[in-house]
Amino acid sequence: MSGDNHIQLYIVGKINPENYKEWEFAGIYSDYEQAMVACKDKNYFVGSVILDERLSPGLNLWPGAKYPKHKLDTPDPRLDQVVRKT
Repeated sequence: MSGDNHIQLYIVGKINPENYKEWEFAGIYSDYEQAMVACKDKNYFVGSVILDERLSPGLNLWPGAKYPKHKLDTPDPRLDQVVRKT
């Protein structure tokens, strides 16, 4: 992609509560609010991606990924563990 024409998309996933390193693909959205609505419970997360962006091989931390339905007063190690595997 040339110039600054970045297309941002939002991935919605559902963490496996038995093994937080596993997650199911639940959708992809061009609108952040639609992605947030797709999160049905505390096990769903939203993470943004840039179309055609190359990542380094292996696991990459996913800056900005969040669990919108998770209560902030309840510590949960998954909140810092969302990664993208390339």
